Amino acid sequence: MSNSLILSYRINASMKKVCNPSFSGPLCQFFVERQPAGEIIEVITTSESSNPLNAVPSSSASSLSGGGTDGKGNRGDHSAAGRSEFNPRCERARELIGDEVCLNRGVCRDSPDGTSYACYCSPGYSGSRCELLDFCFNITCSGHGQCRQFGARLDNFVCECEPGWKGVLCEISYLNACEAAFYNLPKDQLSICLHGGICIEHYNGSGFYCQCINGWLGERCGTHFTQVGQC
Repeated sequence: MSNSLILSYRINASMKKVCNPSFSGPLCQFFVERQPAGEIIEVITTSESSNPLNAVPSSSASSLSGGGTDGKGNRGDHSAAGRSEFNPRCERARELIGDEVCLNRGVCRDSPDGTSYACYCSPGYSGSRCELLDFCFNITCSGHGQCRQFGARLDNFVCECEPGWKGVLCEISYLNACEAAFYNLPKDQLSICLHGGICIEHYNGSGFYCQCINGWLGERCGTHFTQVGQC
């Protein structure tokens, strides 16, 4: 992926979310459903597929901040007395917020007991409604580095390049063939060419060969031989 493509999708991190009525949260990802009898239901979504959070019934709006979860998808203590029958959670969520309950092609699924739902996100996305993009997803750094994400904009990433590589995406090699081969040696091997051999780069930079000293031969000068003199 070119950096110019990434730069064209910048996000203004200073933008503030103004939620529609019945929604809350920094990304408007929580919605509050008012039941006919005045009971308030906070339905929380999660991208953790193994721990969908339960819908939390409460008798007053103030109790919405009094319980919730412990951060691991486990529901806090709330009374379920007087709770009315529910439609399936995903269907009810669609009625309130439209078809895109889960963003970016995420999939909404009800819990087995039908009292909660969770968003199962597409690769590269996370968040309660799959609203968060993993900036490093699909950025391979040309196979010569590791992508690190920072900040809140799509261009806030850096490729930490392996030795011998540089550039925004680690796409530029600055070592000759012998130097590049040296960095790929096993840790217990200290030289490309063994037994005093000398590494020489091919004239076109396509590779290297080892110039061995007397008594040694082979691709890496690893084979010993005895020269037999003439009688």
